Amino acid sequence: MGMPSDNKYQVTPEGLIFTIQDDGTIKRIANISPDGNVEPIGERKPVQKEVDLTEVESEEENKGSGGLKVFLIFLLIVGLIFAVVYVVQSENNKDYLNHRIYNLENENRGLKDKKQTLETEKQSLENEKNNLANEKQNLENELKVWADEYPIIIKDIQVSNQGEEYGKTIYSKDTTYIYPKIVYKSLDSRSIKLDVKFLTPFGLSTGEGWSKDGYTYSDNKQIFKGGGAVELIGWGGTDKGHWISGSYKFEIWCNGKMLKEKVFYIK
Repeated sequence: MGMPSDNKYQVTPEGLIFTIQDDGTIKRIANISPDGNVEPIGERKPVQKEVDLTEVESEEENKGSGGLKVFLIFLLIVGLIFAVVYVVQSENNKDYLNHRIYNLENENRGLKDKKQTLETEKQSLENEKNNLANEKQNLENELKVWADEYPIIIKDIQVSNQGEEYGKTIYSKDTTYIYPKIVYKSLDSRSIKLDVKFLTPFGLSTGEGWSKDGYTYSDNKQIFKGGGAVELIGWGGTDKGHWISGSYKFEIWCNGKMLKEKVFYIK
């Protein structure tokens, strides 16, 4: 680029080309570089400014692109970490579930075995229950037969003279009717006939109209389930001193079987 030939243009020692305008102001025209090139001041600045803006935009783009890449890499790394954690956790869960399933299967087998054992025990108990029920029925049948033959169990026979207490000493001079009282146990309540033998020092005592079948007399009594005591008919006479001193005995019979005997003395 050439320099204007107008005499108004001047050059400073530093290489600045300028001119003094009519109004006295100085206008800078161009700069002369050390290698002799003239660089107009009006053209240099816009070019430099445009280049700077492009570089700035390029740098901003590079910076933005680099930041995005860093962010994407960060996201990728985080994603990989989560993926690895998920895979490891999944494997751990899988192992735990497999172990749990194995334990549950063992427990299930144990419960099945226990169930089978309990069913076997239940069947054994049912069989034992049935056997006990049969035995109970057999015992009840035997007891019924026994009760028919032995309707009562006589535990004791107590003796008294008429009007006196049971167990008190009996004196010959006071004797009239001698009464036996039986203390018994019974399986049920019923009416029974008891046959009595009254044996004196001279043998079996009998009375007309009273004695038959080898017994002194018979007496029908109501007995009650569980047990109790009952007084039988007295044997003797109204006159005092009816019985002599000596050894006597009561025998209580039922259904042809002697249930109990009692030896006592009259003084």
